[in-house]
Amino acid sequence: MSRGIQRERNLRDFLELCGWVCIRVAGSLGPADLVAIAKSGAIYPKRMSPPGRGMVSSAPRGEIILIQVKGTARPFQNFGPAARDELLTMGNGIGASCWVAHKPLGARHWDWHHSTTWPSAPAAGKLVGENLAKIHQPSHSG
Repeated sequence: MSRGIQRERNLRDFLELCGWVCIRVAGSLGPADLVAIAKSGAIYPKRMSPPGRGMVSSAPRGEIILIQVKGTARPFQNFGPAARDELLTMGNGIGASCWVAHKPLGARHWDWHHSTTWPSAPAAGKLVGENLAKIHQPSHSG
C-alpha cells in the first residue's frame, strides 16, 4: 500500500474519532481525497480553525468539508491552481468548505489550510460560483 493511501486512511480514521462521517475517494478520482460530514457532537481537529469562527471546537451537524490530503514537503506541491479551482468549484456546488490537510513525512501533527489561505485566493472556483448566482437571478426587464 502506498504512503498516500495510508495517509488518507489515517486521516479518515482520525476524523471519525472526532465525530465525522468520512468517505475516502479511492484512487483520487475526483478533486477531493476525503469527504467529511459532521455528526452531532463532532469536533474540529486541533489546528483546524474555520475562518470567521475563531478557535471553536464544535462543528455544526451536517457541515461538509472536502479535503485534499498532502504528505509532500510543501502543502501545495502537486496541487496547482487548476486542481485547487476544481476542488473549490465542487465545494461551492454543494456548500462545502475546502481544505488541504498537510502532514509531511516525519511530522507529528496535521496542518490545516482552508481555501481562503491558498495561493492566489480567491481562486476561480469562487468566481465560478458567484457568476452562476448572477446567471440564475431573475431578470427585471420589461
